[in-house]
Amino acid sequence: MGIEIELQEEVDILAYYTLSGELKYQFGSGRLWRFLPTRLIHGGSSGIGTFAIQIAKYLGIKVFVTAGVDVIRDNIGGSYLQRNLNNLGVDGRLFIIGFQGGIAAEVNLQAVLARRLTIQATGLRNRSLAKKAEIVSEVEKNVWPAVAAGKVKPMIYKTFPLCEAAEAHRLMEASTHIGKILLLPLHLWRLRSYSRRSQFKNICNFCDSLHGCCTGVACLFYISCSTRLDLLPREIILSIGSLKC
Repeated sequence: MGIEIELQEEVDILAYYTLSGELKYQFGSGRLWRFLPTRLIHGGSSGIGTFAIQIAKYLGIKVFVTAGVDVIRDNIGGSYLQRNLNNLGVDGRLFIIGFQGGIAAEVNLQAVLARRLTIQATGLRNRSLAKKAEIVSEVEKNVWPAVAAGKVKPMIYKTFPLCEAAEAHRLMEASTHIGKILLLPLHLWRLRSYSRRSQFKNICNFCDSLHGCCTGVACLFYISCSTRLDLLPREIILSIGSLKC
């Protein structure tokens, strides 16, 4: 090519030859890289990868690179476990918080050992009240100022009244939404509530004492204005106390 370069640098010319040849095959020999606005390069830290990044940037292309990350937060579980491990860098940590993709998986332990990976499951449900309070305090200190300032905003996709919970579940199962799907109890509903330990004539009468009286209660029954008997899971019981009745 008429340019003097070191032998070790000459090897990386393969990156340009291979990638430009690929583009010619796909788009025709007359199409230049600069007309292709973006490019994804796998193995960005490899010898060929680093050279390909430089070429792409020289030609004015916006580059996206895949490389091992330090931390992955995963709520999919089984079906993504091995893929998540493949995407971790050396000393990477995988935090599992859910099992939407199943609870079982086969793992290649060689990669876990070679890159000193850590797999850890975490959640709130089985923690002590003291630990939950500690976590809430940390969130209040480190995260809540951003929420209060409007820099972080929860994305609400759609809200449903509690009596349309089945429709909300269908939307969630379709997995076409972006953000949260909320079930909202309406303060205009005349609710009579029943627990396994106590009976309440009106939800407004027990909001303040709900946390204490429902300790150990797995579920709560209520009759809405439609006189239909419904079942609330414990998570909803614990949130009712904050309602403005």
